[in-house]
Amino acid sequence: MPDNTPPLTPAQQQAQDKMRHWMEAHDHTPTIPGPFGNFSAIGTTVHNLLAAAAAGQLAIAPDTADAINKQLTAVQDSAELMVQRARRVSRRAPLGGGYAEEISSFNMQLAAGGTNSAEQVLTKFSKDIEVLKQAVAASMANYTDTDTGNAGNIRSAGGDA
Repeated sequence: MPDNTPPLTPAQQQAQDKMRHWMEAHDHTPTIPGPFGNFSAIGTTVHNLLAAAAAGQLAIAPDTADAINKQLTAVQDSAELMVQRARRVSRRAPLGGGYAEEISSFNMQLAAGGTNSAEQVLTKFSKDIEVLKQAVAASMANYTDTDTGNAGNIRSAGGDA
């Protein structure tokens, strides 16, 4: 793979497919108006995942968690780069008056004009990724705790774990 991550095992691919199907079947997220549509609703899902991880309802193996965090960091870096580019677009372009000035104003508003601007949405998205990383870390701890507990149960039952 181009990013040096190993290909998914059949079990990982199956789990990913099942999650995708479940998400498609249970997508009841309302559409948020604005130029970036439903993109802003990601935060709700991320906070729900963090709550599930904090409650011990989500467990991720350490190697999987590391791969997830690597990908999340790459996405976060890309989002931060897009914010920087949006800030450049938000500067007034010397296009002259009339229609060109209207286009320049529109671009400035869309790029960094406040609510639902690219800068605002991407900054929130980057923060949501940070919360998602916390959920992954908590889920990895849940996995480790469960694994350690199961090993103790096997030992106490006379096994070799």
